[in-house]
Amino acid sequence: MYHYTGDTFRTVSGMYTLTDHLSGEFVVRDGFTPRPTTGGADWMAGLVSYSFTDGHQALTEANSAATSLFIALDGVSGAEGNRFRGKIAFSAYLGNTLRYDVDLGGGVTFKADIGDPWQHEQLPTGAPVELSCAVGSTVAIPAD
Repeated sequence: MYHYTGDTFRTVSGMYTLTDHLSGEFVVRDGFTPRPTTGGADWMAGLVSYSFTDGHQALTEANSAATSLFIALDGVSGAEGNRFRGKIAFSAYLGNTLRYDVDLGGGVTFKADIGDPWQHEQLPTGAPVELSCAVGSTVAIPAD
């Protein structure tokens, strides 16, 4: 079973607000590997069941028909990705963002921002973490 929690909506109308978001879970058949695409991993061929909600309505296989399911796991979807292991060195709230400084060792610090801290449990200083991100979204900036 996979769990999904999306970022807050960027554009809304009607009953929706900018604090609403999509969350849910889905099950795929044993041994299934999603097909990587540029739009995220394609999970549809292995989908067994699903349940998603936006806080106002719930969609399941009993009341809807899934026609596609593209979800990127760990920020990488079939493309080459950068992966880092380190420990939380510092964390701070910057407005609506939670920023972590992750010590990667050798004097290298990686800054990671969580854009929806309401859906995230803050990690303690010293906690081991693994970060991943698509190559195209990573910029290395020298400290000096």
